[in-house]
Amino acid sequence: MSHPIEPTPDRLSGLLERFRVRAHLFHTGA
Repeated sequence: MSHPIEPTPDRLSGLLERFRVRAHLFHTGA
């Protein structure tokens, strides 16, 4: 891995947010 650790935080944030939303829906929807 020669690329610098500077990925778009926006993308990472979106991924994390989607994961959280999915977990929340799964927890409440069952």
